[in-house]
Amino acid sequence: DKIKIIQEYLNQTSKDSEALILGCTHYPLLEDEIKKLTKIKIIDPGDMLIRKLDNDMRSKGLINQTPTGGKSNISLYATAQTEKLEKFSRLYLGGDYKVNLVNLKKITV
Repeated sequence: DKIKIIQEYLNQTSKDSEALILGCTHYPLLEDEIKKLTKIKIIDPGDMLIRKLDNDMRSKGLINQTPTGGKSNISLYATAQTEKLEKFSRLYLGGDYKVNLVNLKKITV
């Protein structure tokens, strides 16, 4: 049970903790459940990362200016859970994008 597992981890945190940093990419998916189990402040560094990325891209002129209804050139890749990323793309990117499953052991640089 997901709630039981979350509670086990929360029980291991210090009672003096003032905040919990969601330090892994999947933790924000559990944020609602975590909030139900604790009053501790939750910090999602992903929000700051998105703002920084947006600022950096804007300052370098890298923001896509495709008009509404235009086809954006977006490629999505994931190491797992491609269905979730496809759902995310529909909700937040406003498009129906295919997510390509990749195996990081096979990628060479």
